[in-house]
Amino acid sequence: PVAQGLLVCTETSTFIIQPSDDGLRFRYQTLHPRAGCVAPSSMRTMANGMVVWLGREGFYAFQNGQVGLVSEDKYLSLRDRNMARQRASVAAYDPKEKTYRCWVPTAGSRVPDRCYIWDGEDWKERNDVKASGVCVTQNHTNYMLVAGKRGTTNGVWLLDHENGQFAVTNTASIETGWLKAMRRDTRKSPKKVLLWLRESSQSTVTVEAMRDW
Repeated sequence: PVAQGLLVCTETSTFIIQPSDDGLRFRYQTLHPRAGCVAPSSMRTMANGMVVWLGREGFYAFQNGQVGLVSEDKYLSLRDRNMARQRASVAAYDPKEKTYRCWVPTAGSRVPDRCYIWDGEDWKERNDVKASGVCVTQNHTNYMLVAGKRGTTNGVWLLDHENGQFAVTNTASIETGWLKAMRRDTRKSPKKVLLWLRESSQSTVTVEAMRDW
């Protein structure tokens, strides 16, 4: 549901259903004849009312009555997705970070193994969890829970929080864009990276950063 009515997608098109003027029937209007949704569980609404989902060409968004592609700078990365399994993609909106997160199966993976993160402007990627399902708790904590596999262990994981059961080394990578989508000659690499650590055990953190590819 959106403010204008009911947003509906097939795999190849998007349209909206609205009450008719007499209030007795319904009418529909095609919003985009070629942009559809390939994974129903990828469609989520952000805090500003924008609806985001995964389509054949990438991620689309609906806002102000218009449907448009919002993942132009992730074109090469999205070409690696497993088309035969992309219907299994799952997504959730993180109200704390104010980001849309969608896990998509890539290469030969049968389950979504790469997470695409969008804050409304820039895209990032993470690959630390293979997600079969994701949700956000409906209380003041707004925790994001992911059902799937981390390493070789299946379970339900509280994302971005420490799990004391892990006694082995954990490795995670985060990828950000290094060129602006509309101006390929302008860099936008992060200039600062902040790490929040909680003093709970004696261990080692190794950070490897690559800038401008």
